[in-house]
Amino acid sequence: MSRIVLVGPDVTLEHQARLLLGDQVQSIPPGAPEAVLARLLKLTTWPQLIVFGSYVTDEQSRALAQTLRRSVPTLAVSTVEPTLPAELIAAGISHALPASAELEDIDALIVTAGERAAREASLMGAPRELKDRGQVVVVTAPKGGVGKTTIATNVATVLAAVHPHRVVLVDLDLQFGDVAEALALQPLRTIDEAVGPAAARDLLLVKHALTTHPSGLLVLAAPLSPAGADGITAHEISLLLRQLAHEYAAVVVDTSPGLSEHTLGAIEEADAVISVTSPDITSVRGLVKELEVLAELDLLPAQHHVVLNLSERRAARKREIEQVLGRPITHEVPRTGAVGRSTNRGVPVVADTPRDRASAKLRELGRQIADHADPARRSKPKKVR
Repeated sequence: MSRIVLVGPDVTLEHQARLLLGDQVQSIPPGAPEAVLARLLKLTTWPQLIVFGSYVTDEQSRALAQTLRRSVPTLAVSTVEPTLPAELIAAGISHALPASAELEDIDALIVTAGERAAREASLMGAPRELKDRGQVVVVTAPKGGVGKTTIATNVATVLAAVHPHRVVLVDLDLQFGDVAEALALQPLRTIDEAVGPAAARDLLLVKHALTTHPSGLLVLAAPLSPAGADGITAHEISLLLRQLAHEYAAVVVDTSPGLSEHTLGAIEEADAVISVTSPDITSVRGLVKELEVLAELDLLPAQHHVVLNLSERRAARKREIEQVLGRPITHEVPRTGAVGRSTNRGVPVVADTPRDRASAKLRELGRQIADHADPARRSKPKKVR
């Protein structure tokens, strides 16, 4: 696959382009326009951007541009001149890349070319550009051990039953995430391969990092070791979730305990947040603090679910917890043996033991989220922290 074609580039330009986009960069040696065109026609994917390098003369660039201007969104030339010659502009070359271009210059040109290609595709009615944005559902908890991953995997499984192969479960506990283990998966690729400059420009690289569960759920697993989380920024996570939301019906995010920068970035993209606590007082007080922070930052979306997990059959205890939280518990998931057994088998309880009381409550939560989805809803405005 080629998104960028370099015609007659010098070694530096080709090296920098490959650093950004890897094997999406195709290099073609300089030559007569007919020979270059013949090689372009052999490509399996037509490029979004062609850059004429320093080994291509202005006359060759002009002749090629006149032929390609109607079929390639962006044409650029590497030049030592401060401005483009008028004859090259007239031929359809729109960008000049300095001969001494830094990585940032090339990256900026790639971004511009991608945006232009997307605009042209949308004007032509490209299906992916016209899709409604899928839901982003973020599952949080102030501390570990409250069953947050159990909630996330089961809700994602319910949604996947509604939208087979169109729901992604993202493990955002980057250091110690165990979504893959909870689903008895052995992923070959993980989330660290779905972020970065190349993945940000090409959804296929993100899709390549997904692992398919037998239920039809798609999983983006946490790094295989804690060191794999190094260098993954909150901004990259936000961009990743946007990419997935524009391609899939729902994206469920299992976060690390507490409010890390990555979790806050995910909540900024969320259409729904599920806040999980267990009945013990430390979890409840932790959730109080978490909700206070999110309220102060104005990060809680209208669709906010407070889940009391591992609950006992004591209505009085539920009322006490609601008084401490200062808000109602929207869903109560009972403690049952079936949940533990299903977790040990790596099968979500909603699939393993459908008639279990906890299974029924988790299906209710998942279906409520599915029913809340409105194809006509507008994207949530970006909040500022």
